Amino acid sequence: VLILTHGRKILISDLIDDVHKHQSPNIVILVSGDGDFANSVSVLRQLGKKVIVMARKGNLKKQLKELADETFFVDDLCELPVNTNQTEINYVDVCVNYNEALDLLIEAIKRASSQGKCARFSYIDNLMRQFCKNYHGISSIRKPDGKKFKSFSCFIDAAVKDGKVRRQNQEFFLIELDELAA
Repeated sequence: VLILTHGRKILISDLIDDVHKHQSPNIVILVSGDGDFANSVSVLRQLGKKVIVMARKGNLKKQLKELADETFFVDDLCELPVNTNQTEINYVDVCVNYNEALDLLIEAIKRASSQGKCARFSYIDNLMRQFCKNYHGISSIRKPDGKKFKSFSCFIDAAVKDGKVRRQNQEFFLIELDELAA
């Protein structure tokens, strides 16, 4: 789904170029009632794209409304009906405990080292996500007391305090690998 806002001409041409040059979304949501988008909506429809227009009441041009597959008013979002035929999705707060997170951290640092990559915040976080389906960033790590860490840096600080890793600037190293190298 591509969400497009603001009626600027450059966005219109970028949208059409993207649809022609790349694998594009099947649904385009236009958040504007501006009639300047009518030609773009027409082109998108010709290309087989579904176009949903969202605008404020009184700001939706007639031509745009006629071209769109569906139109909604932002003012009415709270009152839109809910499709009761959809399968209900229950949110489950999936977390990993601190010790599991430490194991993921150590494995990620080892992997980065074996690949010759710098073990920096974002790279380590991405590797940890790959290793564990329940890890969804720092908000999914629970401390032993059940609380969550405020930041990835706080988690790293705890791992450093526990003697599991060493931190130098924004890069992480394993204590055991440092000891083997010495």
